Amino acid sequence: MEKKDEASSLALRVVIDSYEDIIGTGGKNSILNFAGMGKFIDSPPDYSEEDMIPQEYVDKIIRISSEVIGESGTKAIIVRAGRSTMRHIVDESESAKVLSESKDMTPRDKMKALLNLYAQQINRLPDFEFTTDGAVFHNPGCTLCNGVKTKKPFCNYISGVFEGMGIFIAGFYNIRCEETLCKASGDDECRYDITYGD
Repeated sequence: MEKKDEASSLALRVVIDSYEDIIGTGGKNSILNFAGMGKFIDSPPDYSEEDMIPQEYVDKIIRISSEVIGESGTKAIIVRAGRSTMRHIVDESESAKVLSESKDMTPRDKMKALLNLYAQQINRLPDFEFTTDGAVFHNPGCTLCNGVKTKKPFCNYISGVFEGMGIFIAGFYNIRCEETLCKASGDDECRYDITYGD
């Protein structure tokens, strides 16, 4: 398995925890069963940043939720799960906790660091630009919507993750992120427009 096809078991665990936060234990268990990942119901992965699992596990949970819940009802749930994921990251990752508590960095500098870190975690070259009131993140190699065909942007979970970064780590409480381009709807990349809202 190539490194780019891996994620930490922490990443999978916080996604599972976030789904439980938003749709409850029964809803989370339904998603895991439908995704063929029922083994994680009674034995969830560890909160480890070192242990690696296939990236497909994380992507599959998010993709399957659209099938279980339905496309029209998924966006609000998925964005909230993405935000909740970052709250769990701060709870379980010492490096995220240190960054969130840092007084030596401005919220904008924290977001720059976070977007760089996110690009590294998904094994992509950082491809983002900063504007006066936010940032634009480009991901032409998105794995989340790989093989998915929709008329609307699909990767709302990532929008929630970026919002959660701003809320729980950088300190931007009015942050908003919208996926404006998506490979699932035929675009060349997934693009996220992030507005800080100070």
